Amino acid sequence: MRFAIISDIHGNLSALEAVARVIESEDLEEVYAAGDLALFGPHSRGCVEMLRQNGWASVRGNTDRMIADLEELAAAGSLDPESGVGKIVAWTRDQLGPELVESLGALPPNITVQSRAGAGRLSIFHGTPRSDEEGLIEDDGDQRLLQLTEDAGASAVIGGHTHLSFVRTIDGVLVANAGSVGRSYEGCPGRATYLVLDDQSGAWEVEVRHVEYDYRRNYRAIEEVDAPIGRKFAEPFLTAIAPS
Repeated sequence: MRFAIISDIHGNLSALEAVARVIESEDLEEVYAAGDLALFGPHSRGCVEMLRQNGWASVRGNTDRMIADLEELAAAGSLDPESGVGKIVAWTRDQLGPELVESLGALPPNITVQSRAGAGRLSIFHGTPRSDEEGLIEDDGDQRLLQLTEDAGASAVIGGHTHLSFVRTIDGVLVANAGSVGRSYEGCPGRATYLVLDDQSGAWEVEVRHVEYDYRRNYRAIEEVDAPIGRKFAEPFLTAIAPS
């Protein structure tokens, strides 16, 4: 079986459309998403609707959870819908509408793919099996990565969240991060990243793929739709560097 894993779209329809055009030209059985579909970008609704229309299953990312649970988070005092990130979350909820907001909350924490060629089970999470706010990071040592992924009990564990892609095999376990389609932190503006997985050899093999897109178009759209996304959260779309 051969399939793609995309992650961290963050409401960037320009990037998602570019990746979709490439993916649809390939011989892939499925496309899975590792979460964070809508927040921070100008086209939240368009991105979520595209995944639904294409039948691409997704796990729930931490920002998807924030969108779905805003009322509870506001009541607990952990997110203010009138300022900062909370204001962006509230605006994104308005763009999505109640049905799509509810659908984000209903996304599963993980997706499991069972190889038909003897490669074993592959598990997709947004962050790690332990938390959607904890990421798999290339600079982590082998022992740390094994600790973060051991609860999955899988032969391959794929995450997102950090917006930084990498691939490593540790004691026979494939550990990889799918990077980001819409908000990469890899220092290359206008470059979307995703993974292609293949089990035909009897072991999971992965390719990191990159697709160019019009990142300035996405940035202009933030102003055109009057999104309350301040400079701190908008600039990564231009710089491909994490906000400080």
